[in-house]
Amino acid sequence: MKLGLSSLFIRNHLLADSSDDILAKYRKPSAESSPVKENGHSKKSSKVLKSDNLNQEANSFTDVKKKLRLVLGNTSEIPYFIKQNPCSMKIKLETILRLEMGKARKLREWSSAARIAEALRCVQLLDERHCLKLIQSLRADLRLRATYLRYLVSSKQELLFTEMYLNTLQDQIKHDRIQCEFYFASVCVREFLSEQEPLVMAFCDEFRRLSLADEKCDFLQNFYLRLFEIMNENKHWQDVLHKRDFLVKVTLERCIMSRVYFNAIYPNGDGDRDRDRVLHEHIGTLSKSLRPEHKDLLIPSAFLRESPWLPAQEALRALDAARTPRDKLRCVSRCAKCLVDLLGLSGSCAAADDFTPVLVYVIIKVNPVALLSTVQFVNSFNAGQIRGEDEYWWTQFCSAVEYIKTMDYSD
Repeated sequence: MKLGLSSLFIRNHLLADSSDDILAKYRKPSAESSPVKENGHSKKSSKVLKSDNLNQEANSFTDVKKKLRLVLGNTSEIPYFIKQNPCSMKIKLETILRLEMGKARKLREWSSAARIAEALRCVQLLDERHCLKLIQSLRADLRLRATYLRYLVSSKQELLFTEMYLNTLQDQIKHDRIQCEFYFASVCVREFLSEQEPLVMAFCDEFRRLSLADEKCDFLQNFYLRLFEIMNENKHWQDVLHKRDFLVKVTLERCIMSRVYFNAIYPNGDGDRDRDRVLHEHIGTLSKSLRPEHKDLLIPSAFLRESPWLPAQEALRALDAARTPRDKLRCVSRCAKCLVDLLGLSGSCAAADDFTPVLVYVIIKVNPVALLSTVQFVNSFNAGQIRGEDEYWWTQFCSAVEYIKTMDYSD
């Protein structure tokens, strides 16, 4: 029994010693027990702390510079009053960032607003010396990246030129496709009209017997609708009309109108021809002595450098060759757009009062053969179908024709 108690006491004593040893390992060494560590290792730890502080300062500076570069890189332009203001660099940076913040919030670009707000917060923590150091560092980075920036600019220019070239090729291919579609539509329409030749002949005979322009216009529109109904009844023509109904309509108008053109443009026969002949002779007399400085024109000298506006004259000369109201209207619109482009080359903004005298001059120089009948032809057979820009140019053209009637031959 005594032996058991002694062995138990020895075991408990050893366990106590071992637990004390374990706890001693985790206790902090006192200043008295370890003077060597205090003198030797403490200097090393102070150096580590100083280096950590320097690294943190460098990292924070780099971080602020990165955030500021990200924001300023997306800035379109710095206002002039900020550049010339004698205030401190910190105030300038804060002003720029606040302006960008206002733009981002106005455009509801919340991700950009968050980045700007963070950059503004970082700048506000810096003093003037660190702001100047930050700007100098950004300038140094810009000088280092100058070669790379020139490379990026030249690469961007090459890409833009390539994109422009590809867009031009795409436009040409699109134009060729439209021309092929027009040719295909014209072949199909001619084939269709050859099958409906008796019906077309009956229409032409009835059209010639009509005398009033309104009756002819209604009869023509009803005949177009009848032809389209016949096309839609045929499954083959349904496939042709799919996505080509406009091209088929334009081609059909050209084919039918070419058969009855003179009866359509001269509904009153010789009376309309005599009227056009009188105006044609009047315009021919005006054209012999007409100059841009004519008292009825008084074209401003700023627009005379492109005189006599030959591209517009060439566009208007196609008016006599056109056979449908749609094509004649397109000739007038093309002529007007050419004039606008030519007047724009002068560097001055041409108003309606500047455009109309030049249009009058071009009409007189071209002198279309059936000018009055053409105006009546388009107004009769295309009434209610002229919209938008074409309507504006056509109104200008009709006003110019009416004004030419009142011009005299004196300078």
